[in-house]
Amino acid sequence: MNPSGAVSGDSTAISGVHARRDAAVDCAVVIAFLAVFFVIVFGVTERYAGPITASCAVALTTALLRRRDMRWRDVGLRRPPRLRWLLAQVPVVTVTWLAVAAGATFLIGQFLPRPDTSARFGDLAGNLPATLWWIAIAWLIGGFAEELIFRGFLLHRLEVLLPSGARGTVTAVLLQAVLFGAVHAYNRGLFGLLALGAVGAVLGTFYLMLRRNLWPVILAHGLGNTLGFVARYLDPG
Repeated sequence: MNPSGAVSGDSTAISGVHARRDAAVDCAVVIAFLAVFFVIVFGVTERYAGPITASCAVALTTALLRRRDMRWRDVGLRRPPRLRWLLAQVPVVTVTWLAVAAGATFLIGQFLPRPDTSARFGDLAGNLPATLWWIAIAWLIGGFAEELIFRGFLLHRLEVLLPSGARGTVTAVLLQAVLFGAVHAYNRGLFGLLALGAVGAVLGTFYLMLRRNLWPVILAHGLGNTLGFVARYLDPG
């Protein structure tokens, strides 16, 4: 019998329980914040409820990471290994998530009515200042903030919460994808949840494949959103 080994094993088990408990608390706090705070802001400004909520959620997740003695670099916001590597990955991620988004939109559209978002972005056609404004938001919120929250923070915390191994990682990717879709469902309904959930799964998968570095998915997300707004600007109506 090895008493020291037993103590070490017990200590590791207790540490694991504490880590999962902390991860569960972090996930619950962020999910509750996204839901409640969004509803509050939505009552004040429907058009900017998403960007405002995401901005505040970055502040919250930053505080939660620091509470766990972590920084954003610990979950992927660190320098890419090489600039050439980054430039090679961004087009691949961008094309893939846009293709998945288009495919999901087509398939889901066979069963559910496609939501009309013209009320929110209908004024962008031919309106350069408004388009540039939303492109800036697309990079700061869609590209940067959402990737920090969902791929950086939530995916990491869900992995800690769930059992280790491939099954736990896959489940974490799927759960953060569902959450990503859910926050976009307010003006797109079930259609948006499913379509954006598929996008979240793709971005989460690439995050893991690309050495858990956030920069390829941040840049790809921002670039894809930019193309979407440019298309709205060029839309003749």
